[in-house]
Amino acid sequence: MLRKSKAIDNMRLLVMLFITSMIGCLTTLVPAKPLAESIFCNCTRSGCGISDHGPGRFICETRGGCMRSLKMTENGDIEEHYDCVIAEHWYPPERPLGCYVNRYFQHLNAIGCCRGESFCATKLNVSFSPKWEEDSPVNLQKDSMEIWPVLVYVMSSICILASCVFVVFTIQLHIRRRQRAKQDYTRELSDPLIDNEVLEIRSILDELDLTTFDFASTGSGSGLPLLVQITIARQIQLQHVWLGNWKGENVAVKIFSTVDEKSWFREVEIYQTTMLRHENLLGFIAADNKDAGLMTQLWLVTEYQPRGSLYDVLTKETLDMQAMFKMGRTIANGLAFLHSEPAIAHRDLKSKNILVRSNGTCCIADLGLAVRYFSTCGTIDMPDNTKAGTRRYLAPEVLDGTMNFNHFDSYRRADMYSLGLVLWELCRRTLIKGSCDKYELPYYDCVSMDPTVDEMRECVVVAGRRPPMSDSWATHPTMSVMMRMIRECWTANAAARLTALRVKKSIDALSAFVEQNA
Repeated sequence: MLRKSKAIDNMRLLVMLFITSMIGCLTTLVPAKPLAESIFCNCTRSGCGISDHGPGRFICETRGGCMRSLKMTENGDIEEHYDCVIAEHWYPPERPLGCYVNRYFQHLNAIGCCRGESFCATKLNVSFSPKWEEDSPVNLQKDSMEIWPVLVYVMSSICILASCVFVVFTIQLHIRRRQRAKQDYTRELSDPLIDNEVLEIRSILDELDLTTFDFASTGSGSGLPLLVQITIARQIQLQHVWLGNWKGENVAVKIFSTVDEKSWFREVEIYQTTMLRHENLLGFIAADNKDAGLMTQLWLVTEYQPRGSLYDVLTKETLDMQAMFKMGRTIANGLAFLHSEPAIAHRDLKSKNILVRSNGTCCIADLGLAVRYFSTCGTIDMPDNTKAGTRRYLAPEVLDGTMNFNHFDSYRRADMYSLGLVLWELCRRTLIKGSCDKYELPYYDCVSMDPTVDEMRECVVVAGRRPPMSDSWATHPTMSVMMRMIRECWTANAAARLTALRVKKSIDALSAFVEQNA
């Protein structure tokens, strides 16, 4: 951490030096500011325009200045010339380079410049100087003006050199960062996820001073986690989830990118202000933001569930009838708790946001899009987030824009539609007479893997389709009841949908009936 801080300081110093040198260059080399309006000058060179001020008078127009020069010919005659000095050549502003003569030729040439008004050069007093002798006393002013071109070239060279050094250093730093990021990403992809061997991550320990890590208060009164052994678990969208150890217990550490800061803030806000504690909600432990050098890491520490999400379990395992009942009732129970006082609607319920405990029960996670309702004042607390949930699980009224966003029951009913899809996923993996369907996401048969809102609207609203149910369910006494329950959850009439508590009680009754008749 100290080495990284020094490197950043060195880089900042280099940037400051570079900016300073460039300012010096610009101060030296940039010509004087052009005149606000053009002026006219007498002109004796070929190509000058004819003036309206009198016959045979030639002029030129410029925003720089006017020049008058005298030249002594070999015959001793004096030639007088007039011309314009363009704005780009008027530097240095105090005495432009083109307006003085080399000291060895000042007895043969004389030049004067001005820029106060039009035709100002005719008023200039221009005269020759005595011939320069090698043993003449040094004229400091002339010497200083004589080395001016040398200083210009020296300063230009320094600027170019400083620019090259800065560019090379920046490119090398960028290349090293990309190589390091590529190595981390390649290592992350090549190693197995949590269900196989896990990879020990030591780089995060180098970057974070975990021994002095201070989390925000959780309100649990049991202290805060210290990650002493870090292993990679899985990557979920914009967040990374790590496995840590706190007081001998495994914890999950979700590290959000600052791009997804609003979701992190909302989830922490929901957990901390309502103090959610329920067996079917993922347990919250702590939250904090951590300065990791060039970026800020947003930490959310929760219970660790080694079996992973419901999606992970269903893609690898099949369920018997009682396992399906246990998962379904605990999901509905957790959602019923959220929907009660203080009322919270999840808004992104799906199999990937439901975790499976070791005992086969489920807990709902990821409250980054949740909506709260305060019954005492009748207000709805919306998250400061433009996201609206996972498109595949959006209710019909959300897809077609007919949902009443000012009525909290609308959010509850949208959650129930999503719950119906999750129950359908459970039933597909439930063994009936020793066989079951393979796992599929809802609407796998009518939309793409990453559907757009328009695709979902066409399928769900316009065509009125729902995920297909197996023919074997209709003839099975238990699954036929589940079919009816699922249909009452995802019906297009939002007001007619079952409540989470009703679903939980129905599954309890169905489970008891199956046990009695086993």
